[in-house]
This record gives sequence, structure tokens and C-alpha cells, in this order.
Amino acid sequence: DKATSSLPSRAARLAAQRLRNGQEVSREQQKKREEEEAERRREAERRVERRLLEAKIRKLREDQNAKEQAQREVQQRQAEEAEAKKKAERAARRKAEKEKAEKEDALRLQRQKDAEEDAMLREERRKRRQQEE
Repeated sequence: DKATSSLPSRAARLAAQRLRNGQEVSREQQKKREEEEAERRREAERRVERRLLEAKIRKLREDQNAKEQAQREVQQRQAEEAEAKKKAERAARRKAEKEKAEKEDALRLQRQKDAEEDAMLREERRKRRQQEE
């Protein structure tokens, strides 16, 4: 009996087996908890990264929109300046044409006046010659 008593009893073996099984289950549960925690961390990191990327995309879009708006404003200003320049050129052309027409009118009037004076002088000379004869 001494040889059999030195062997672990069936109850002790079962208890040791249960303990090992329990430790194994506990290790598996711990490992599962650690894996779940690691997955939650990875998921949280992905969410943070996604938010950062979305913020970057938003900023790029805002910058692009601001750039396009500035470009539209520049084009609008250039169009307005070009229109103002064309108006000024038309006004200057009309003024020049008016001044030219006024000069031509003044010159024509002066010629007409000179012609009338010449005619009066000729008439006076003719009368004087007639009287002298």
C-alpha cells in the first residue's frame, strides 16, 4: 500500500488536472482579453487616423476653395478693369472726334469768313477802280 500511497490519489490527480485546466482556461481567457484589448486599441488608432485624414482632406478642400475663390475674384477684377479701360478708350475716342469736328468747323467758318472778307475787298477795289475811271 505504501507504493500506491506514494502515487497521487485519483482525487489528487483530478484536482491537479482541474487546477491545470483552470489555469489553462484562465490563460486562454487572459490571452483572449489581451487580444480584444489590442483589437480595441487598433480600432481606436484607426478612428483617430481616419479623423486626422478627414481633417486633412477638409483643410485641403477649404484651401482649394479659397484658392478658386481668389482666382475668381482676380478674374472678375481683371474683367472690370478691362471694361473700364475700354470705356475710357471709347470716351477718349469720342472726345478726340468731337475736338477734331470742332476744329474742322472752326477752320471752315474761318475760311468762309476769309472768303467773305476777300469778296468784300475785291468788291471795294472794283468800286474804287470804277470811280477812278
